[in-house]
Amino acid sequence: MCVISGMALAQDLNGQLKVETVIRPHSDKTDVTSEVIDNYNYQRDLFHVNVPAAAFNATDTLAIKLEESLDNSSYTPVQPYNIYGSNVTVDASGTCMLFSEELVATYTDVQFMYTGRCPYLKIKCDYSGDVATAPTV
Repeated sequence: MCVISGMALAQDLNGQLKVETVIRPHSDKTDVTSEVIDNYNYQRDLFHVNVPAAAFNATDTLAIKLEESLDNSSYTPVQPYNIYGSNVTVDASGTCMLFSEELVATYTDVQFMYTGRCPYLKIKCDYSGDVATAPTV
C-alpha cells in the first residue's frame, strides 16, 4: 500500500507531493499496521491499495482500516465523511474496504482519499478467519 500526500503551498511539484510505501507487500495472513503517516504539512492523502485474487472461505475477511490522531498517541477510526473514493464505504470501525469471498475479485485495485484535518494516520490490514490462501497486499 502506498500513500501520496499533497499540499498546494509549495512552488514546485517536488515540494507539493510525498510518496510513501506504508505497508510493504505481504501474504502471511498476519495483521499489519503501518508506521505513523505524518501528514502535518499536507492537505490530502491519496491511498492506493492493491489486493490480488485469493482463496477466501465463506467467513474469512480482510479489512483495510484507517485511523486518525491529533496528537500521535491516541488513534480513533476515521470518520466516513473524511474519505472519498468509489467502491469505498467507511464503517464505525474505520474499515474502508472489506475483502471477502464475494468481493476479492471485484475490488483488486482501489484508491481513496483522506480529507480530514488530523495530522497523523495509520492504516491496517486486519485478517479474520482462516484465509486459505492470503493475497499479497
